[in-house]
Amino acid sequence: MSPEPRSEYSDHRFILVMGLLELIQVACSMQVAGSKMGRGAAFVMGTLIAILLASPIEWAIHRYVCHNGMSIFRWFREIHAEHHSNGRHFEQPFASNPVFVDGLPRTFSKQKLRHYFSRTSLYGLIGMAIICLPAGLISRNNFYIAGITVTVFVLSALATLLHEASHEITPKRLFGARWLITMWKRHQLHHLDPSKNLNLLNPIGDILLGTYVPGEQSKSHGRVIKSNG
Repeated sequence: MSPEPRSEYSDHRFILVMGLLELIQVACSMQVAGSKMGRGAAFVMGTLIAILLASPIEWAIHRYVCHNGMSIFRWFREIHAEHHSNGRHFEQPFASNPVFVDGLPRTFSKQKLRHYFSRTSLYGLIGMAIICLPAGLISRNNFYIAGITVTVFVLSALATLLHEASHEITPKRLFGARWLITMWKRHQLHHLDPSKNLNLLNPIGDILLGTYVPGEQSKSHGRVIKSNG
């Protein structure tokens, strides 16, 4: 089982950061409720709010559900612990049943489909509870809520897909996109130190909460130069 990331410093910062972001969300939701905002503008506002909150929420799910899971998430924590300990790291990036082959999508197996939808649903439903529920109660604007809902599930699905890709494609095969290669390296370092780089898509949560380690600290084929965490 992988070591569990624990840091009171990060925990306290998370409470502060999420508190401030929730205040911003409440203020925006009140603005939507009290204005005659058009449908398109309300949808865009919901999208921006979801993007703002997505990174720290992803950080929290990865930390408190996947690694330090409460008892109700024990099953997911055990799956994630196996993921960290079963050797699916980066020295042999192609798994026996990869999601991608040579950068091209491949048909999912039933097992991978279950994993993909369970992870996407977990991130999406928790994101909805944290973002959409209070926004809906305050704003009562269907288009604002729709913007949040669509963005939360799109980001959840994308994060899950890219997570699988980061384990099954070498950096040279990541479509030549520098940001994907940087993401690959950051996630590599997370597997070497699970208390670091808890974000995948957007490292803002890691940066704000003190768990960010630059991907440049690893070589492109799975061997670490150094880690300051």
